[in-house]
Amino acid sequence: MEIDPSLKAWLDALTAATDELATTTLGFEGCQIDELLPQVPYPPPTAGAYLAMVGNDQTLQLAIVSDMQGCRLLSGALLGMVGDEDGLAESDIADAMGEIINIVAGGVKTRMAGSDKGFKLGLPMFIDGHVEPVKETEQAAHRVTLGSIRAYLLTLRQKRMV
Repeated sequence: MEIDPSLKAWLDALTAATDELATTTLGFEGCQIDELLPQVPYPPPTAGAYLAMVGNDQTLQLAIVSDMQGCRLLSGALLGMVGDEDGLAESDIADAMGEIINIVAGGVKTRMAGSDKGFKLGLPMFIDGHVEPVKETEQAAHRVTLGSIRAYLLTLRQKRMV
């Protein structure tokens, strides 16, 4: 299955923005790309934050997903609680993951400003469970490593009607 080049550009921007957050804020050495995937992996990751980017010509969903422990560790890094992550309530994890995807989406918007200046960021949402895209959804993902955390960066877009 081939990835549409324009969707791959969004995925690359998502990965670059995540790498920037990882090194400047989370205290990781970066975001290592382990694999490019043409669709959301199966079985899908079980928890993560999603954010819609709504433009004049297209709407995308960006996501950072892992398992609940990975989300806990990412949240602890954001909140300066490395080593104390077990004390985080699920609501704190949801808030922190929402903030992570919000920051990253801002970086994506900056990187992709030339493709559509009308993009607006939606509200982040945290899902403890998995999202299963319908067949009309274009998908691209990077399996990444952030420190010791295995995660996925996802871009989802409604297929364009020709």
